[in-house]
Amino acid sequence: MREIKFKVWDTQEKEFLITPKVEFVHHEKSWGNEFYLEIAEDWDSEDYDPMRYIFLQSTGLKDKNGKEIYEGDVVKLDSWNPSNMQIVFLEGAFCLANNAGEYVGDIHYIHHAGIEQAEVIGNIYENSNLLIEKKVKPILIKKIK
Repeated sequence: MREIKFKVWDTQEKEFLITPKVEFVHHEKSWGNEFYLEIAEDWDSEDYDPMRYIFLQSTGLKDKNGKEIYEGDVVKLDSWNPSNMQIVFLEGAFCLANNAGEYVGDIHYIHHAGIEQAEVIGNIYENSNLLIEKKVKPILIKKIK
């Protein structure tokens, strides 16, 4: 079983925090099962505002340089056009998405056909410009007589 890891984006301070200990907790209730994240008591959570912090889960995968890939990361894929995609969690699975957060492909393309082709180049919070598709001007070719 893999370890479930998170990094935390502080929307007020605009920075990543040193990750508090976060536990994935399962409780059986009389009406069904309940899953939620629980923050360890040693993290200063007196003024905790759930709208302030964004918890980004690790995919459990690493890029071609050995860097861990998290939700919200922007990855550059060697054989894709456009090459920059974001990692999102949609409908119960991690996947690749375009700049609008729409599904583009399965996360297994990060290591497609045994070839590691993804590199983490930033994240959507600090480097949102990495997802902007650049328009290429067509080259006009004149025929020489």
